[in-house]
Amino acid sequence: MLTLRPVSTALLFSFILSATVPVLAASDAEEWAKISTRKTELITKLKQLQQDYRAAKTPEDQEKIADEFEKSRTEFVSQVLPKLSELAPKVFAADPKNTEAGEAALELAFQGNRYDAAVKLADQLTAAGDESPLVQNMAGISLFAIHEFDKAHEVLSAAEKSGKLDPRMGGRYLESSLEYAEMWKKEQAIRAKEEKLQGEEQLPRVKFETTKGPIVFELFENEAPNAVANFVSLVESKTY
Repeated sequence: MLTLRPVSTALLFSFILSATVPVLAASDAEEWAKISTRKTELITKLKQLQQDYRAAKTPEDQEKIADEFEKSRTEFVSQVLPKLSELAPKVFAADPKNTEAGEAALELAFQGNRYDAAVKLADQLTAAGDESPLVQNMAGISLFAIHEFDKAHEVLSAAEKSGKLDPRMGGRYLESSLEYAEMWKKEQAIRAKEEKLQGEEQLPRVKFETTKGPIVFELFENEAPNAVANFVSLVESKTY
């Protein structure tokens, strides 16, 4: 039985897409503009400090520049990015043309392994005219993660043709998306056949009650009879 696992990638943001479009509070809009400006200022400053450090004449000057660089970097990482992360989903939901907020929200969803939300965000960004490498690569990977392999291959192939495919991101899934598309078709055919089984031929299922809600496990007795028998025995003995 084919096992497909979602892709996990560590980036800066995670986000759950809301089904409704909230009205952005004026204070949030003002805060977003303020923090976005500060982000740009800090990026410019950090780049300049790197140049200044290389051009410094004495170790003392280098030390002062290094201290200033660290202070600015700390502000960027511990204050600016978290605030942008907090505001991005609300800003983009209220203003779909704000692609800066949209990309931040996309990264947020992607990092949180919320691939359905990431796909929706990527679609919104594309509709808004944002065809950046970040959007295309994350869209392709997210489609792969939710088993939309044909669509994933289409998106990643287009990114490759336009020179936007990142070999460290979407490039890792370009060929495998094509391979998995064929395997997934076979897997779906197997599942459809198993779904029609009746009586004793029907695969056993176990329902687990968790603090987050019920989970139903289907046990592939036809492929791993001993493992399933052991599992059922543990369930019947109240071990679980």
